[in-house]
Amino acid sequence: MDLQFFAEGKHGVTLNMAADCLENSEDAVFLDVRTEEEAGFVRFKNVLHIPLNQLPDRLGELPQNQPIIVFCTSVVRASMAAFYLRAEGITAVRTLLASSEEMVKLFSSSRVFSRKTSTNQQQCN
Repeated sequence: MDLQFFAEGKHGVTLNMAADCLENSEDAVFLDVRTEEEAGFVRFKNVLHIPLNQLPDRLGELPQNQPIIVFCTSVVRASMAAFYLRAEGITAVRTLLASSEEMVKLFSSSRVFSRKTSTNQQQCN
């Protein structure tokens, strides 16, 4: 695995980049790796929830050929999940660099889930 990708910060996407990615790609998947307890406080629609500690056992639930944006209340855990997924051969994975409050705004936005298809997906991968 090429650690340069992480060392240069290429694994992260901003909130606006993530929203644009979802608008422009019907295939993009948000992966929530928060614990069950954390997810119990705020649930998001249209998001795949697999706690980080369950990720190895539930790897088969993830799409293999779709961009994945991982998030958590801790960017560290989301980055760990992204690192793990890349090591497992899922390379179109990025980490959402956003606070919990920003995530609530993103996932409640009608802008994001109107999803207009576009060919510009470079920031998702």
